[in-house]
Amino acid sequence: MGYLFDKGRFGPYLPYDFGWHSPPFVFVEPCILPTPPVWWELPWGFLGTKALPLFYPTPPCDFGHYGGGGSAQLLAEIADLKHINIELRDDIADLTHDIQVLTTAVHDLEEQIDDLLHPPPPPPPPLEPDLPVIQLNATLDITATKGNGTWINGSGIPATGVIKQVDGHSENAEMFTYRNGNTIQPFGVDQDGVVIFHGPDGPQVVDPAHGVSSANAARGAVAQGFSFDTGANAPGGMAQQAFLTAGGQEFVYIDLDPTSGVSNLALRAEYDPIHATGSSPVVFVAADSLYFPEGTILVNDNAGNDFVVQNFTNLAFFNSLIDHDPNVAGVQGGPIAPAGTYDFETVMVNINGQVLSDVHSQLILA
Repeated sequence: MGYLFDKGRFGPYLPYDFGWHSPPFVFVEPCILPTPPVWWELPWGFLGTKALPLFYPTPPCDFGHYGGGGSAQLLAEIADLKHINIELRDDIADLTHDIQVLTTAVHDLEEQIDDLLHPPPPPPPPLEPDLPVIQLNATLDITATKGNGTWINGSGIPATGVIKQVDGHSENAEMFTYRNGNTIQPFGVDQDGVVIFHGPDGPQVVDPAHGVSSANAARGAVAQGFSFDTGANAPGGMAQQAFLTAGGQEFVYIDLDPTSGVSNLALRAEYDPIHATGSSPVVFVAADSLYFPEGTILVNDNAGNDFVVQNFTNLAFFNSLIDHDPNVAGVQGGPIAPAGTYDFETVMVNINGQVLSDVHSQLILA
């Protein structure tokens, strides 16, 4: 319920229509009224002889504040309040927008943190094409021979009895022999395609049963041969110079760990006619820094021709690198070619980085 006010003349009146009172009146919201009502006695003759109950306002109502033009001031303050309300709504809208932006930023940050803590797995490496079948008891391509059925390397080493892979004009071959004696044939092939050979440990001794007629205490009893040919199945192919300088690669991995583990001395072919001392212009350098500083020339007396590089190696050459007693810290020396299991692997990679061949063998000395 509201109350009627005149402009400060008499103060508040009951909401009765007195009729005679001069306008204008201002309608305002009621204030809290006291209970019970307070009785006011008006002068005689004002409304007759009857006293009327009038309510007077209690704090915080201050009707005097609006007396004499108070209605205009009230309307102005109401307008101010409306303006403040509009500003508050704008501020709330801006704050809501800022909260949404912050929420989005926090969500993005959480996703970035999650990506850092749980990175996606790396993509699988590209699949290598199927490698050529390993040929057992095979013969070197004629381009890798002296033309008389023997290796270019050495003297009278038969070109037969090798294991090899051939891909177009590339041939990757290995051979195991009783040094200065007969060719050793494979004992078998494991489930991973590794060709197994058996041979005697220790130095070269006279062994008529295997064609060895002389002894050499400075060499192991078994020799390991390799041959890389980039001009097989002639005509065609690439000369070693063109192949290696264009990005082709040839590797020899010689395991120097007699246990079931593998510790490879890695050799990489490089075209280097300046330092090459054999009939091939190719040398082999350390492919990593495991045993020697990378790039160190380790083998420069390779035999061959423009298309072929080949050689034979022997565990005795690297005896100082072989740990003869793995139960003692450090590399323990000992006699040459100790009993154990030694991997031997030769790999050819084309100029596009694709593996052409990978011949992997294992020599068990006992």
